[in-house]
Amino acid sequence: MFRASVEVQDPDLLTAYTQVLEGAPEVANSLINATVNRERDGLLAQLHEEPGPVVYPFTWKSDKQRRAFFATNGFGRGIPTKRTHILVNAWRLVVVYEPNRITSIMIENNDPKRRFVTGQDQQPGHAITGWYQDDSLIADAQKRLTDAVETDLIKSFFAIEEV
Repeated sequence: MFRASVEVQDPDLLTAYTQVLEGAPEVANSLINATVNRERDGLLAQLHEEPGPVVYPFTWKSDKQRRAFFATNGFGRGIPTKRTHILVNAWRLVVVYEPNRITSIMIENNDPKRRFVTGQDQQPGHAITGWYQDDSLIADAQKRLTDAVETDLIKSFFAIEEV
């Protein structure tokens, strides 16, 4: 099983969040929760994207993996293998709310093929076909979320001054 989380880890932002909660908790929470939910929806849409058809000849990471694929008749799925969409539909994103913390997004995928298609053991042929690498998508989401929360905190500071 693959599990990761997207959350703000910048200690300065976490300190600022705590300060904002004292002055304008409703404003900060509503802005940040909307941002987290928006990022969750965008990330889920990216994780559900599939590339076009396979680019042939398929490039394998090793000859051993190529032989295993053909010896097992496409790992039991036939040759050519047809997409089932199980991989992209296995992504689950859950927003985790904790008191006095910036919410985070938990990401899961239980499909064992994920590591070879989009994960750490991605086959070159899948990359050539256009499959994303999930760790880079998650890292990009982490940066976007941190930047957006920083903007939300600045807006919240201005709300405190108006109160």
